[in-house]
Amino acid sequence: MRIGVPCEPADQPRAAASPQTVERMIRLGYEVLVEHGAGARAQFPDEAYEAAGARLAGGAQVWGCDVVVSSSAPAEEHLALISRGAILICRLDPARHPELLESLRERGITALALDVVPRISRAQSLDVLSSQANLAGYRAVIEAAAHLGRLFSGQVTAAGKFPPATVYVIGAGVAGLSAIGTACSLGAQVRGSDVRPEVADQVRSMGAQFVPLPSAQEVSSDGYAKEMSADQASAANALYAQQAAESDVVITTASIPGRRAPVLLDRSAIEAMRPGSVIIDMAAATGGNTELTVPGQVVTTGGVTIVGHTDLAGMLPAQATQLYGRNIVNLLGLLGGDDAHRAGAGCAPGAGHRRRRHAGGRLDHELLLGMGLSLHRFHGGQRPAHHHRGTGGILGGLLVLPHVPGHEPLLRLSAAGRLRDRLHQRRLQRFRAGGHGA
Repeated sequence: MRIGVPCEPADQPRAAASPQTVERMIRLGYEVLVEHGAGARAQFPDEAYEAAGARLAGGAQVWGCDVVVSSSAPAEEHLALISRGAILICRLDPARHPELLESLRERGITALALDVVPRISRAQSLDVLSSQANLAGYRAVIEAAAHLGRLFSGQVTAAGKFPPATVYVIGAGVAGLSAIGTACSLGAQVRGSDVRPEVADQVRSMGAQFVPLPSAQEVSSDGYAKEMSADQASAANALYAQQAAESDVVITTASIPGRRAPVLLDRSAIEAMRPGSVIIDMAAATGGNTELTVPGQVVTTGGVTIVGHTDLAGMLPAQATQLYGRNIVNLLGLLGGDDAHRAGAGCAPGAGHRRRRHAGGRLDHELLLGMGLSLHRFHGGQRPAHHHRGTGGILGGLLVLPHVPGHEPLLRLSAAGRLRDRLHQRRLQRFRAGGHGA
């Protein structure tokens, strides 16, 4: 089976595979074709891919492979090049682009959306959002330092002394924790808030102060924050405004997959901030967490700089490509290959389920079912009523499988898989509380 790695659009600096991950794909039994110049913007020359064992090819030949891996959804002209029955692995943002799902369905293309993988233990190695958010959080702090115009760390010199910068991070998910750790390492005084009370220990472990919300939610069962009521949101925004007025840098990370980002800082809150302050809006790509954010631009209002970069992880293209490519390799290792290949991709062999080897790395659907996974119908781009985030969907974007009779679109975890994750969360909670059972 051939895997194609095409060139990305002009606004996408990362590639879908690095030379290192191409080498891993080949070890899994795949033949890899890379389009000329696919990794140029990520500092990976064509020669590096050839040295890893890939074959360079033209765009039409790459898009015509059995499996196509991409960092972004394909344009219409590229969709026309994908063969019926082929497999597309990329970020699709399916909730916001139902017309793309319909186009894929009509063409009989199997599409696996890496940006809808849930936050569960068995899917961590496939989680593109987390791997990219980690880089984005780091880059957010670097951007803040560049625009702030002063040192993050305090200093005492013969000419005088000055205090460290104060940084306030709203949201302590993967991106927020990465930003907190980076800001602390630069010597800033860091505070963080999150609607989930269980992340307080994580914030403190990074060296920051946790600022609780007036009306925190209950402990999250799936790692995701729930939507707040109007009263809760109003009280939280008042706290955000108060903390922002006392901070030199504010980093916002609140994002809801498939929906517009919530507004956390309105115009009055921004106007109350000190001149020279900086806001890094990490949700700019989905509308922004502030009322004055302009996606893709850096604007200054009343002396406050608002940075609205829409792809902070893409500003570190080499590492972004490496991590994204490894997520894809981990997925391919789950879907096909023998025990040795599976172990090389980070998957424990000998899980006790039935395995069937296929020459050339053909996707093993019997293996999927044996892992406690099942396929369900995908109606009109909508998830079934019984399927909701947090209880299933290791590959929630599996759109259509025309070449597997009787099996259709949506892939979700079985009850046994959900139970294992629930038990793991309970053990982790007991461990944090000072008990045993971890």
